[in-house]
Amino acid sequence: MSAGPGGKAIFAGPDAPEVYFPCRSQNPTRFLVDSVQDPVEYHSKVQSLLVDSAAVKVAVLKDEFDPSSGHLLVLRQLVVSSFPYSRTIGSLTAYWRP
Repeated sequence: MSAGPGGKAIFAGPDAPEVYFPCRSQNPTRFLVDSVQDPVEYHSKVQSLLVDSAAVKVAVLKDEFDPSSGHLLVLRQLVVSSFPYSRTIGSLTAYWRP
């Protein structure tokens, strides 16, 4: 897993690859496009990455994503419970933890 500035790993989703480049980070998952992933597999992988591991310190959610797929809802539930700080900038909300 590649870390961004300061050695902090970043997760961006759903379908937010544009976040990784300016952060000099890589997607820590093998998902090229979140929205086409099986919802059960997606939930399991993301929970493992964001909740069960302390590797990711920053999660960025793309709020304009179509919530009908369920991917944004899954991410919101996992991120809000594990990342105590947040800030919204345009259509992105960054969450972080110490």
